[in-house]
Amino acid sequence: MPGKKHTHKYNKIEIAGQKVWSCALDDCSHYMPYYLRQIMPGKGSLCWNCGNKFILTEPLMERERPICMQCDLKERGINLDVNNIDDIIAMIGQNTKDKTVEK
Repeated sequence: MPGKKHTHKYNKIEIAGQKVWSCALDDCSHYMPYYLRQIMPGKGSLCWNCGNKFILTEPLMERERPICMQCDLKERGINLDVNNIDDIIAMIGQNTKDKTVEK
């Protein structure tokens, strides 16, 4: 019988001394051995802060309980809407301007 189709809420746990990526949802027993973590980037997960679905990346997976890019930026004090292209372009332009060296 196939499992319930849903987006997992991944976290790192330890089972019998071995690290694993596990789904924290009550009705899910899915887990992924930690040594297979290289296949995790690109998979969907639910954010531990806001609950929205996001795509796992290696930097976001460094946390025990991964959060989305938007929540990660908020925690770093960066007010940027990653879903608003104008905000992203403005941020890139500002960073480029800050690094310009006059000759």
